[in-house]
Amino acid sequence: MKKKQAHTPRWGSASSTSEVTTIQIEFSDLTFITGDKKYEEYVYNVSKHISRLGGKLDGLVPMWISPTNGNFNVKAGNTITLGARTDRYHIYLYKQQIV
Repeated sequence: MKKKQAHTPRWGSASSTSEVTTIQIEFSDLTFITGDKKYEEYVYNVSKHISRLGGKLDGLVPMWISPTNGNFNVKAGNTITLGARTDRYHIYLYKQQIV
């Protein structure tokens, strides 16, 4: 984060969708604590990006996303599930609405 550069994880070529989308509430809290809206804007931009991506099925997102280009990573598999690797994304979408 300090270098503002995305990279693939050491263990593979893609990041889980949950991994890159679960900081919305924490960054919103940073905005509240610091009074600086940039933190909330950062995560809002991530949410907008994910919502614009193709490859979803009835609003459910694939498990893997490329940290280098920001697209769902078809090479890593395009599994769509409510379980591991996407569950946090869906839960945080809900939590954002009730916070």
